[in-house]
Amino acid sequence: MNFLLRLFEQLNPVGVAIIALTFVVFIISFIVNLVIRSRYNAIQRDLDDKHSRRTGLFKNDLLNKIVEEYKNAAIDNYSEVNTQAIIEKCFNQRLQGLLLGERFVKHTVSLLITLGLLGTFLGLTLSVGQLVNLLDYTKRSDLIDSFASLTDGLLFAVS
Repeated sequence: MNFLLRLFEQLNPVGVAIIALTFVVFIISFIVNLVIRSRYNAIQRDLDDKHSRRTGLFKNDLLNKIVEEYKNAAIDNYSEVNTQAIIEKCFNQRLQGLLLGERFVKHTVSLLITLGLLGTFLGLTLSVGQLVNLLDYTKRSDLIDSFASLTDGLLFAVS
């Protein structure tokens, strides 16, 4: 654990922010996913209740609204009822937050990959900058004269 703390302390503040943001996005996505699953499971349990299906009265307001909309449409013209449209309309009206959460969870993978790539490019940029400083110091120190031309070439390429 101390190794991880020491490694974390050596990171650039922007790198720490990227890691923290990645962790926060993952945790939020996980929690949102659990909430969505629990809501849909509650709807499913209510649908599976035989007594509720027989009476047409459910504990869930969404299911009651679907039944009410169906009954109103069936009064006008029973043979022309579009059940799927009624269900989709009620879901879109009543579960807007869940649908938004589903989209967030669906796009979390792309967001996490993007943050990972951003962190990778930041790390590479910082590493190349340190390599330039190291090569520049080696060039100025004249410790290795035989590699002077190599150092000049590397400095030019890396710069």
